[in-house]
Amino acid sequence: MINNLAGITISNSYPHQTLASIAVSNVDTRGIELSPTDMGNLLRLQLDKTGLFNIVDRYDMTDLLNIAELDITNCYGKSCLVRMGKALNVDKILTGSVERMGDKIVITLRLINVETETIERTDITEYQNIVDELHIMTEISVNNILGLESDPHHVELLVNFEEPISSVYTSQRFGAAAFYTLGSFHEWFQVRER
Repeated sequence: MINNLAGITISNSYPHQTLASIAVSNVDTRGIELSPTDMGNLLRLQLDKTGLFNIVDRYDMTDLLNIAELDITNCYGKSCLVRMGKALNVDKILTGSVERMGDKIVITLRLINVETETIERTDITEYQNIVDELHIMTEISVNNILGLESDPHHVELLVNFEEPISSVYTSQRFGAAAFYTLGSFHEWFQVRER
């Protein structure tokens, strides 16, 4: 399938499937070091890994929105996102927020249907405050909103933190966050998988 958006041709790699088109907006960020643009790029990357949508490239998105003279710097509300979706000629918009709240990171995602101007799905997930694992948290949230399975080990370690994690690598438990003697989640997870 080939889409032509304002003179820009986008071809997907699944010629026998018709995929819905989608744009990923900037993600409102509070209390984390990633900017809204960086978090939007991370969300776009995780969505692209699913292979379920024809995603508008961020550079094409910028060009098309400049042509439409639409400023999306603080475009987080549904009406603004619908205008963005119409300017981009896409079926859906994925947006959200990432906020650090005490010992948690909360990721909220919203999938908006541009044609009906409605929010199709919302996902709100609370994670342990392990900022280095934001890419895995984003992957889990994308899977949640699309109804896909996530790696149960990732979910256990990052989402199900009300239950203590039993492991020889767990040194202490402070509140809801577990701390590991190996220094990083990746090192701990790799040892755990062996």
